[in-house]
Amino acid sequence: MLILDFLLYFISSFVFLTLIDCACYIPKIDEPGWVYYCDENYYNTYWEVKTICKAKNPSARVFMIRKDSTTTTPKVTTTTRATTTTKKSSNKKPPKKTKKTKKPKSTTTPKVTTTTTTQKIITTTIPSSAFDIGKLRNEYYYQTNKYRELHGVPKLKSSPTLEAAAQAYAEKLAKNYKGYLDHDSNKQYGENLATDYHGKQHNSVQRWYAESVKYDYNKPGYKPGIGHFTQLVWKSTTEQGCGFARATGIYSMFDIVVCKYYPRGNNLNLIAQNVLRPNK
Repeated sequence: MLILDFLLYFISSFVFLTLIDCACYIPKIDEPGWVYYCDENYYNTYWEVKTICKAKNPSARVFMIRKDSTTTTPKVTTTTRATTTTKKSSNKKPPKKTKKTKKPKSTTTPKVTTTTTTQKIITTTIPSSAFDIGKLRNEYYYQTNKYRELHGVPKLKSSPTLEAAAQAYAEKLAKNYKGYLDHDSNKQYGENLATDYHGKQHNSVQRWYAESVKYDYNKPGYKPGIGHFTQLVWKSTTEQGCGFARATGIYSMFDIVVCKYYPRGNNLNLIAQNVLRPNK
């Protein structure tokens, strides 16, 4: 009888184990084709068992059962693990939009070719813009005619031709000035030369007239040191033109003064009737 009871127990245990396909305590390792049985519920993963079943009933027994061991589909509790995906904030600023630069409409500009010829310049004169030449010329006309009036002779008129000739020669002298002045080799016009301080009030006409103290009206004739004066007051002269240029280098403090006269004076044979005594 004892043997029969043992056999019945053995057979019933075998059948039960076969039906559940060897249910046992779980190895805590998820296996494909197996589910977890805990507290009358089925779970696909051990994590679900731990967080759901064991959380409710810590003493609940857990078994692993093959999914195809029964025709009845086990009720499986599926829990989706919430996964929070946090996008790492990027410190990179969005790329700045690049403004499209409109290409300028193509225009055809004629190419200008400039040929520059460089010459070696030894000295340089100050351009006429450095002087108020018009003002200087008016001053020279005024001073000259003041002295001519004193001697009772007609006033001189300005001559553009004489002014141009005087200016050209003044610039020539300024370029080569070495402390002395040479008269123009062209003897077509009468001529007075002088230097005056640049930027100062000119007194060349006064200095020319100052030679009058050397002239002897009782004995008319030429002698050294009176030529500027006699040309200044020469009665038959009717036109005047003056030019001015600044010297260069160590002489740059000087202005070169050239005044030309027409008709020219200082004819020794005619000096008596052209250089008159001043009015009292």
